[in-house]
Amino acid sequence: MRLLVVEDERKNRGPHPEGVCAEGFAVDIAQEGLQALALLTAIPFDVAVLDVMLPGLDGISTVRRLRGAARPARRCSCSRPLLPWRSEWRG
Repeated sequence: MRLLVVEDERKNRGPHPEGVCAEGFAVDIAQEGLQALALLTAIPFDVAVLDVMLPGLDGISTVRRLRGAARPARRCSCSRPLLPWRSEWRG
């Protein structure tokens, strides 16, 4: 399974990527919306978790651009949900 974590603050990126990789997951990290947009249109991720408040293009705008892409070939190649994330939501 291939994951994309989009988070600008290192401390909020969740489980350490090496630990997740040891469980058989491939993890890519983007630090802002435009970088995530480029990755999501180029690589077939199974799941993408996006911070809502990113520098530049925020997470919500990133998802809107992916879903509203004019050409099908440029649409998100993510076959699973895009999950919004805010560090304040952690319990």
